[in-house]
Amino acid sequence: MKSTIYNRSILLNVILPLFIGGFIYLLFRSERLILFDWIRFLGFKESLDFLRDHFSIVRSFMPNWVLFSLPDGLWVYSFTSAIIIIWNDDRKILIMLLSISLIFGPAVELLQFFKLFKGTFDSMDLAITIVSFTLSILFNLKINQYENQVC
Repeated sequence: MKSTIYNRSILLNVILPLFIGGFIYLLFRSERLILFDWIRFLGFKESLDFLRDHFSIVRSFMPNWVLFSLPDGLWVYSFTSAIIIIWNDDRKILIMLLSISLIFGPAVELLQFFKLFKGTFDSMDLAITIVSFTLSILFNLKINQYENQVC
């Protein structure tokens, strides 16, 4: 039972958010991103162009925060979840690694605000990364409580 919950947790809280964020990048973001150089190198440009053409109408209905801020939030959610799922039994390491997730998510935006990190500060990015970090902790703690009751 424990491994089923663990596998489901990895799938829903780590892999799925990364997949959705990657999907947003591949289908809706600028082809000037380095990711598209990799796509060309791997020989998937034509297939991706086909998909981008078919999903182009969807882009016009997507709010900017979904296109530009949500992928970062999904990355923070996924990374934070992976840390919690893998190191949940070692509180000392868990807290240290969660601080890294906090640094690479919300703190990067704050550093951009103070011009201490390359990039453009965006309050929506900051809000979404903080919410994603917090939701990951809350959801995964709830899953761990459930797992401990069942197993």
